[in-house]
Amino acid sequence: MKVEEIRDRLDCEVISIVIVNWNSGRLLEDCIQSLIANAAGCQIVIVDNASLDSSLHFLAGMGSDISVLQNSRNIGFAAGNNLGWRASKGEHILFLNPDTECLRGSVDVLTRTLAVDKTVWAAGGQLLSPSGQSQHGFNVRSFPTVMEWLRICCFWTKSGLQSHGSVPICWLMALFRWMWINPQARA
Repeated sequence: MKVEEIRDRLDCEVISIVIVNWNSGRLLEDCIQSLIANAAGCQIVIVDNASLDSSLHFLAGMGSDISVLQNSRNIGFAAGNNLGWRASKGEHILFLNPDTECLRGSVDVLTRTLAVDKTVWAAGGQLLSPSGQSQHGFNVRSFPTVMEWLRICCFWTKSGLQSHGSVPICWLMALFRWMWINPQARA
């Protein structure tokens, strides 16, 4: 794909931005304002996990097309992201925390990364502090290999596999294998 073709496709219609909110207050408003200014045209989906503050009140005066999914209870961060993902229309999904602000061109850079190389299936932005310095420890790391994932999730040490609480490690590995082989189990 040529650079011109990529640029033509980066009109943000291919990007949905999902934000899970729970009592984020002014942070959510700042996040949405930055998206409107710097990622115009992207679909914005806010999943509100039964906030008790006035996080969503600012939306009443906004003319932007923002989808709001309001839960009657807090279903959690992961479930909220899944709900927002299901409501998304974009080819690419950007999961964004409400305490972040989008800089000019940052969404385009992420999309361009995905569009240029079809072997890249995930991209993440660089986290910066308000002063513009990189936030060490929070930025993108390389995606773990299967063996690294097993070491992390299954407590694989130099002396071998250990149990995870009262569940023997072989059960966890069998569950992982079953879910890997049976894609409908992951749905």
